[in-house]
Amino acid sequence: MEQALYWIASLTFAIILAIFLWHAYTYKNEASPVDKAYRILVSWCVFFCLQDALWGIAAMPEVGHPSLLFGITTGFHIFTVITAYVWLHFVLVYLGSEIHHKRLYRALVLLAVVFQTALVIRNIFVPTIFTIGPNNEYRCEAFRQVAFFNQYFIYVLIGLITAISALSKKGDTRKQYAAVFVFVLAPILCGIFQFFFPNAPFYAVGYAVGCTIIHVFIASREHNDRLVLASTTDELTQVYNRRSYEEDLKRYEDHPIEDDLILFSVDLNSLKQVNDTLGHLAGDELIQGASLCITNAFSASGKVYRVGGDEFIVVVHSDESGKKYKDRLENEVDQWKGQRIKEISLSVGYAAKRDMPNASLMELKKSADQMMYHDKEQYYKSKGVDRRGQREAFDAVCNSYTKILKVNLTADSYGIIKMNQDEKTEQKGFSHKISEWLHGFGKSGQVHAEDLDGYLEKTSLEFLLSYFTKGNTSLSIFYRRLSADGYRRVMMEMIPSDDYTAENQTLYLYVKDIGAAHES
Repeated sequence: MEQALYWIASLTFAIILAIFLWHAYTYKNEASPVDKAYRILVSWCVFFCLQDALWGIAAMPEVGHPSLLFGITTGFHIFTVITAYVWLHFVLVYLGSEIHHKRLYRALVLLAVVFQTALVIRNIFVPTIFTIGPNNEYRCEAFRQVAFFNQYFIYVLIGLITAISALSKKGDTRKQYAAVFVFVLAPILCGIFQFFFPNAPFYAVGYAVGCTIIHVFIASREHNDRLVLASTTDELTQVYNRRSYEEDLKRYEDHPIEDDLILFSVDLNSLKQVNDTLGHLAGDELIQGASLCITNAFSASGKVYRVGGDEFIVVVHSDESGKKYKDRLENEVDQWKGQRIKEISLSVGYAAKRDMPNASLMELKKSADQMMYHDKEQYYKSKGVDRRGQREAFDAVCNSYTKILKVNLTADSYGIIKMNQDEKTEQKGFSHKISEWLHGFGKSGQVHAEDLDGYLEKTSLEFLLSYFTKGNTSLSIFYRRLSADGYRRVMMEMIPSDDYTAENQTLYLYVKDIGAAHES
């Protein structure tokens, strides 16, 4: 019965560790050496616990096969010391640069592994560590205790490394290092119990407890930290994203702005032209290059945010002038060269708190934007481009439409570029989902009854998703809509935007009044 409980307990621990291993693979980060070392550790402990369960089965009197038990026990004595080495490997990877003399520690432990292996090989020919009696019982030989304590020399060494590292830290870092120390302490304590109770599976208990500590206090925490980082980091450039910027804005609303704060507004010039002529891969390289230049110039004393396709904001705390930082950025830009793009042009504006002592962060942002726009005007003027004329032409086009939206069919959402506020009423079917708004507008009586079926069909989300997936580049819908002086003819036009993809269908929706409807 005792041996049956031994293998059942070891198998249970193997299953628990296998669950941890599965969890580790669901959120693995291939770039993280800590993640990789953790998966190696748990994988090996699963294997060891399975082997320990097999040993418990082979040691049962009912099995009664001495040669089988001898072979499994031979492997067991080698696997215990290898497990200790894997334990050391994880600790050295996790503590990283905090640990000096890593090669020395590895060399000492490898020496212990070689020594143990030599004893086990000798035991095959000459009883050295153990023998198996004719009744399938395990018998200790002269070097059994030497082999036993050899592996625990490794754990004690790891414990000393982590204890010294933990004592040299403070706060949360010390708590994390203390968790690693307890992780090492688990197999040591269970090894003591194994010495006094050889027929109990304390090896498996120690490994299971140690891996549980790592899983709860380190591996899962690192995963959560990565999730938080991902939610606040721009995927393309790896600087902070708009969400992070808006969260920091809220903090500044509740706390006074430091006198050494300088806010920079940085805009990438000619991104659309690069996307249109050289493709989005070149555009991405341009954005990444801009991010690299900005980060090199500012990150030592501030935070860099990408808040739009070609827009960056930098918040710096420094006694230096904004002009010096701008010069530093221009120097980085001059030195940058890409594979698809040979040069970058940035428009830069800044505003310092010490120059505007009563300004809020948004007022500083507005001032920095004004300087940046002036910088951009100068850039385009040097290129012979009339930006003011472009703006006037854009305004003239916008004024010819009664409504302009940027719609995301995939997310069933939209952003308002131009629209009369009286459109936002329940009577006109207003909704925060574009599909519900278009449908509600038609069903509210705003569309002439004779045009309603065609309108509802062509503005349904299913139709639009399918229509643009087929590669169509525009959709025009003509109908009569209700106005103060009766029904008027209007045209709704939808055109894919520059960032349209089959996986993320974004487009512009325009509505234009094209004249009074003459009823027959």
